[in-house]
Amino acid sequence: MFRKYSQAAFLAASDGSAIEVPKKAGDVIDALGDHYPRGCMKFVSNDISSEALSIASVNEAYRKYQEAERVAYEDGKLREPIPRMEIGEMFKVVTEDLGESSAERRTLLNPRNASAIVLCAIIRKNFNISAVREPLRGQYEGPA
Repeated sequence: MFRKYSQAAFLAASDGSAIEVPKKAGDVIDALGDHYPRGCMKFVSNDISSEALSIASVNEAYRKYQEAERVAYEDGKLREPIPRMEIGEMFKVVTEDLGESSAERRTLLNPRNASAIVLCAIIRKNFNISAVREPLRGQYEGPA
């Protein structure tokens, strides 16, 4: 049920709580990349294995990620959705700010030909909030 309604609530969450979610997701990707690289692609598909969660650092990072999701959900569930950036602007953020190349994009679209470590590194770039230009990050308030 949380997954069903969380996206709408997330779209209405304040910038501070919304920004925490990809930051914590990046921490999960870091832990997976260090200890269980094949879990990175599953994680970005909203799945994580019990084997991955049996690793202490992955489990801790994942719990913090879930808490950030919960806070963003609580923050946004009673608000109206906030306008978000257009697809073209998102593409510019990914290619210019985050530095994702067309080769990396192709690798993510066809991951069978890449090693898990390479995939984790590319995915991690997409969660690097600090690389995004400040005006596009919104007013960062931090968690309450």
